[in-house]
Amino acid sequence: MSKQARMWLIGIIAALVIILLIAGIASNKKGGKSGTEPSSLVQETSGSPLTAGSGNAESGKASKGNETDPGNSQGSVAEGTDALNRYLTEQASIMMTMKEEMLIRERSGSAAVDFLKGMIPHHEAAIKMSESYLNYGGASEELKTLAQNIIKTQKDELTQMKGMVSEYEKNGPKDDANEDAYLEKYSEMFSDDSMSHHINPDGAEHLDQAFAEGMMMHHQMAVDMAKDILDYTDQKEVRELAQTIIELQEKEISQMEKLIQ
Repeated sequence: MSKQARMWLIGIIAALVIILLIAGIASNKKGGKSGTEPSSLVQETSGSPLTAGSGNAESGKASKGNETDPGNSQGSVAEGTDALNRYLTEQASIMMTMKEEMLIRERSGSAAVDFLKGMIPHHEAAIKMSESYLNYGGASEELKTLAQNIIKTQKDELTQMKGMVSEYEKNGPKDDANEDAYLEKYSEMFSDDSMSHHINPDGAEHLDQAFAEGMMMHHQMAVDMAKDILDYTDQKEVRELAQTIIELQEKEISQMEKLIQ
């Protein structure tokens, strides 16, 4: 084969190689397009439900925002029950201390002094009960006002009674017969378990009821004590105090009865 023929053959082969390369590249490009297009379609198609899902999620959040959260409601009930139980436990402790301090361990020779010494811890218990009710978050505005009034009034009466005890122990008249009769009546509150109080957690449905029922019984005890002393003393200040206790606390008993009906 001549040199010229060989050159033509090499050129033809080179041309064929170039053509094949170009064809292969073109084929790859075409295949790449067909591969990316379905991928793009998948992304777009899958994107639509995701976008819609996000919208539904946002819508769901909005709708939830308009609904009452049962968890919050249950939490409020639990908090109310906890406050009630803690109040009742504290009230029971207050009453036990009061009962212990109300016992007359030493005769004074005066029914008036014995009455005052019994009424002082009784008033102190009423103040503590009222403070406890306010601390544990009672809901009734009327009962809150009543509790505040009890605290103020009975603190004032405490100051008055302590001053009277100090004066009568030094300079007051003695009357053993009246003291004996009064102490016999006074002791009935203990022997008859008349001091039993509203301390059963199952007996009250909420804090307002527990406070009102407990305070009504507590007030009634004070009224009974005040009525009893009127039969056994002529001390003017003591009689006036007893009348004030009867009138005010009977009024408050009636008020509390109406509030929890």
